[in-house]
Amino acid sequence: MLSAVTHTSASERKVTGPRSAWTLPIVMTSKTLNLHGLRAFEAAARHESFKDAAAELAVTPVAITRHIKRLENELGVELFERLHRKVRLTGAGCELRDEVVTAFAAMDRGVERARRRSGRHTLHIGSETAFAKRWLAPRLEEFHRLHPDIRIDLRLQDDSEELDGLIFYGFRQRFGRDRHLLFSETVFPMCVPMLLQGPKPLARPSDLARHCLLHDDSDDWWQRWFDAAGVRDVKARSTEIYFSHDRLYEAAIAGRGVLMGDAMVYGDDLVHGRFVRLFAQTIEGNQFIFALRPSPQQRALDIFVDWIIAACQAHKERMKQLIDP
Repeated sequence: MLSAVTHTSASERKVTGPRSAWTLPIVMTSKTLNLHGLRAFEAAARHESFKDAAAELAVTPVAITRHIKRLENELGVELFERLHRKVRLTGAGCELRDEVVTAFAAMDRGVERARRRSGRHTLHIGSETAFAKRWLAPRLEEFHRLHPDIRIDLRLQDDSEELDGLIFYGFRQRFGRDRHLLFSETVFPMCVPMLLQGPKPLARPSDLARHCLLHDDSDDWWQRWFDAAGVRDVKARSTEIYFSHDRLYEAAIAGRGVLMGDAMVYGDDLVHGRFVRLFAQTIEGNQFIFALRPSPQQRALDIFVDWIIAACQAHKERMKQLIDP
């Protein structure tokens, strides 16, 4: 229900938070309802993160910030506390969250029921970000061509109760019991071709000492790879550490350093020559698992599971030919 923000009265509603009380003016009507702002707020409130909300809605964090700020101006109350590198819901934000999360879930169910009447099905699939953006999303057009009656609602880093399935990295115990192994990582250094023609050679693993080693908030892969390659004079450290897959990929594609990446996730970049493999040594990474929950659309889910497993296997075979010709 959206009654908390669609009431046409100009009166004020008292909202009591955990520390203090304030008034939330109700100024929006159903004719002026800011649905873009409410959708941005709903996603940000669930994640308590503007960045994760942006990833889910496929927009920039700046767009989320702008929508929420406009919504706060319209309501005349702050919905989030802006803290260092994170946000936290205010009391008014918590109350609005309880209303709009329920409302959007109800709207999603209504839309889904309408689709079912037309013979179409929507599967809500959550996924680890790098796999979703670099591998799965570019292949969904092929799936839709084969199965036009099944729509995939792909959500990044989401493990909410409404998901039919979740693709995650590593081990996660709490989601689903029906699990399918999509692939295990094969990891090695890679970079854009222009680095090979630069003034700093990359002829042997020890040459990496003169290059920026790009990684996320952990340098474990680099250290493991150096150990496996028998390199003792290069430390697994970097001047550039990224907490976002998008930023990590942008840095690598711009030639700012060498990326330690997986042959599956970055396979298309290798096939199309955006990245080139460095050196023969590889290490085994983690697993990508597709976990499922019981779904009222089990037939459609079974079709998608069969397709993604076959697509992963075909891509894995292609990468074997590329990596080990």
